[in-house]
Amino acid sequence: MRPGLGEAVPEGLGHEGRRWRLDAPPFSTCGPNPALGDLVAGADLPTGPALPPMGPAARAPQAVRAGGLVSGGKNDPLYMLHPYHTKVPHQAIAQLIERHTQPGQVVLDPFCGSGMTGVAARLTGRRAILVDLSPAATFIAAGYLNPLPPETLRQAGRAWLEAARPELARLYRTPDDEPGQWTELEYTVWSDRFRCPHCRTAFLFWDVAVGGGPGERRVRRTVRCPGCGRALTKQALERVWGPDGLAVQEPVERCLPGRPQRLRPVTAADRAWLAALAETPPADWYPTDPLPEGLSANQPQRSHGLTRIDQFYTPRNLRALARLWAALNDFPDPVARGLAFHWTAVARNASRMNRWPRRRGPLSGTLYLPSLAYEIHVGRALARHLRKGMAASAFLHQQAPGDPQEALRIGTQSATRLAGVPDASVDYVFTDPPFGDNLMYSELNLLWEAWLGVRTDPSQEAVVDPVGGRDLERYQALMTAAFQEAARVLKPGRAMTVVFHHARAEVWQAVQEALRAARLDLEEVQALDKRQGSFKQLTSAGAVRYDLVLTFRKGASPARARKPASLPEPSRFSAGSARANSPLAPAGPDPEGWARAFLARLRDHQEKGDHPQAPAGELDPAWLYTQYVAARIREGLPVELDAARFYQVVREARGAAAPEEGPDEARKRALPARPTPFPPERDGSQHS
Repeated sequence: MRPGLGEAVPEGLGHEGRRWRLDAPPFSTCGPNPALGDLVAGADLPTGPALPPMGPAARAPQAVRAGGLVSGGKNDPLYMLHPYHTKVPHQAIAQLIERHTQPGQVVLDPFCGSGMTGVAARLTGRRAILVDLSPAATFIAAGYLNPLPPETLRQAGRAWLEAARPELARLYRTPDDEPGQWTELEYTVWSDRFRCPHCRTAFLFWDVAVGGGPGERRVRRTVRCPGCGRALTKQALERVWGPDGLAVQEPVERCLPGRPQRLRPVTAADRAWLAALAETPPADWYPTDPLPEGLSANQPQRSHGLTRIDQFYTPRNLRALARLWAALNDFPDPVARGLAFHWTAVARNASRMNRWPRRRGPLSGTLYLPSLAYEIHVGRALARHLRKGMAASAFLHQQAPGDPQEALRIGTQSATRLAGVPDASVDYVFTDPPFGDNLMYSELNLLWEAWLGVRTDPSQEAVVDPVGGRDLERYQALMTAAFQEAARVLKPGRAMTVVFHHARAEVWQAVQEALRAARLDLEEVQALDKRQGSFKQLTSAGAVRYDLVLTFRKGASPARARKPASLPEPSRFSAGSARANSPLAPAGPDPEGWARAFLARLRDHQEKGDHPQAPAGELDPAWLYTQYVAARIREGLPVELDAARFYQVVREARGAAAPEEGPDEARKRALPARPTPFPPERDGSQHS
């Protein structure tokens, strides 16, 4: 039986879909890890401040630093080894770890996700305690941090693919250009079928929406009905539904191997083969877990009628994934875990969420199903990924020598309960907690957890989910408990860094209150440029691109540690409470007036050349909103304007510019010169 929601998953033992053990205690556990404190057990706990060489243990609010830009690229091969959601680049985390700790010291991340903090700790010679509520996250983190040695991975990967080779060759067979000859597909494109709301003509989206020649094809924003000739947007089209209650999708194009690759229409033989696969279920086990009600899970239910996990895959790719998953049972547990890490990395792209044209991948942070889907050859994709995994493993074994099981502890548990970690025992805390309602991790991780046979407990998940009844007050309470627990285990005089951003002021205020309750002193506010934001960060109305990096410090003595934090008390939540001599002092109690005064002062700093934080070419509204939020936090004030409202203030300020101003002058005003929306707004359906 698969554990139900909220049930513990003891010891990560096998279930109906796997016989190998999921975890490897004490290094990693599928539930709470009783060995988390091993890394600090027996160490001499501090009797006084143990400070890094960066300055005093605590700073007054007026001494809060406006730090520069912390950057870390998402194009790093190690970062890109797994498509887990919203990872902070390990290079950026390493900069902060090296600043706040010494080699051999212990770093904690209570919202570890895929384990990038652990990667940064290992590469800088530190030890790490990693915790996450999601068993999929901790499984992926363990795979990142304890990879199979390159030669073991090469041999095991070859044996794994060879065992599945006959089935894969059968699944992906297709007629070649030569009559009577067969080959294996590189990929197949699938298209939704729609109906014109005026003349009721049904047609494939592919036939009316894709234009341009080979290598230049794109999806048109408007299409013309082949029946009545009317110009229509995709939103105006009516979907065609099948007798099974699912939206109708049909294969339209296949890619044959070769240089260059050969794009060909789908043949009658292809359609017959796919229809035969759809008629009978796979022989190997596969999950049929129902989709829950939720902010993310509701989208594929509404758009395409999906109600179960297995419906996220084409019949062909479901068989391929199930065959490879079953073949893991032939390997010893450590090898099976190492190979399964790579399976999870490929499985998301093997779903119907993978968007055409090629290399676009699934829409980040969603369960969005496109109208033009890209069906990969699972075996070939996995072979390519295993080669990347061997390179990543060689890099980690070279750059982070030693046994990771001695330097790391990973637990699947709530950040609010770090049982086994003593008070004042951790040297540095870095964490990237859930950003309110931005991502529903328990829903997004279902596609991994259903195969693994485990489940995140949503009752403990720190998210804002109006569909599931998880409101902002509950989110604030969980964040408060998590920050207080992190502060409990942090040594006096040591730092905690929190990466956060959101487009809604009320979410910011909830996080400000939660951090204030942790009784730490705010020391520095920086911005993090992840180089490439997720879809929601870049295109949502009121989106924000740059995350803020907030560094706090615990008092150097027990008395100091009990002092309330430098963030404001609720009674101080007004614009008029900031210091009058601040360069960014508010003009009055009006939130928009404060924002206008802030923009004017930022413009003055820009003209004087004394505002070094802004990266070249990035004085856009998203950057300005990040600066606005940072200024409010540094001043000890609540964030009062949502991003969308702030962008309207920016529009109005820009409209006040003199007509003769050119791009250079507009840039000096700290406002964007381009006429696009603030920031660009796009409908995901336009990129199906």
